[in-house]
Amino acid sequence: MTTPDLHEGKGLVLSSSEPGFRTSVGVVKATLIAASIATAAVAAPVLLMPSHAHAAASNAIQSLDSLDAAIRALGDASQLSAAASAGTLSPEAERLVLQRELVRRAGFDGLTEYSDRSDAHKEFLTWFMGDLPALRYYITGGTVWTNSSKGPVSSDYITSLDILRRLREENHDDLERADADVHLRMMVAASLDVSGRSRLWTGDPGFVSDPLVRYRTLRIFRDDSRYRFKRDLFDNLPVETMRYVLETRSPTPNCPGLPTILCIDSRRTMQSQRIVV
Repeated sequence: MTTPDLHEGKGLVLSSSEPGFRTSVGVVKATLIAASIATAAVAAPVLLMPSHAHAAASNAIQSLDSLDAAIRALGDASQLSAAASAGTLSPEAERLVLQRELVRRAGFDGLTEYSDRSDAHKEFLTWFMGDLPALRYYITGGTVWTNSSKGPVSSDYITSLDILRRLREENHDDLERADADVHLRMMVAASLDVSGRSRLWTGDPGFVSDPLVRYRTLRIFRDDSRYRFKRDLFDNLPVETMRYVLETRSPTPNCPGLPTILCIDSRRTMQSQRIVV
C-alpha cells in the first residue's frame, strides 16, 4: 500500500527543491483541480434520492451529481480554487475533485459495470478510488492515448484502468518496496496507453508489446546496475513525462526512443536527456 509520506511534494503541494519541470507540471495539476471545482460549483443542484443523501465512503463510486454536491459542501469555490493554486487543498477535497474527473472521463455507468465484473475488479476499484496518490497520478498524468483522431472515449478509460489493475495484481510487491512511489508512477504511465501501437525499442515496426512487458523490462533496466540507467533522472519524472519512456514515443527525430527522455525545464523548453549511458 502506498503511504502519504512517500508522496509529499508530488501532488498539489509544490516544493521549491523539485526540478523546474515538476513545478511547471504542478501548475497544470492545480489548474485542472481549479477547473473541476469551478464546474462542480456551477452545476445545477439535483435532489438526491434518500439512499444517496448521506456522505458516501471516500472510496465509493459516486455519480457526477453526488460528487458535485459533495464538492459544493466543502465551501466557497473561489476559496477552494485558491487553495488548489497555493498547494494547500485538503486531501479530502482533492480526492473528491479527482474522483469527479475520473467519473467524467470514464462514466459512472462504465465504472459501476466494471466494478461488478468480479471481486478482483471491485477490490481494485475500491483501492484506486481511495488511494489519493494513485488517483492523482492517473488523473494528472494526461489523457489516455488511443488510435482515434477524436481522442479517448469512456471505454478507453475502462480499458486503461484494467491495465493498471493487471499491473498492480501481477507486481503487487513493487508497491510494498521503499521505492513504491516510482513503481506506482511507472504502472500508471504504462496504463495510459490503449492505442495498441506502443512497442519495445526493438526497431521492428510490426512488434507491439504488452504494457506489462514494457513495465517489467523498464524495471529491469532501472534495477540492474549493469545497464547504467540514470535512476536519479528517471525517478524524479512526473507521470506525464515518464509516459514518453513507457510508450516509447519520440517527440522529435532526434529522440530515438528508450535511450532518451523528454524533459521540460523551468523555461518550459524541450530538451532531450539520455537515461541510459
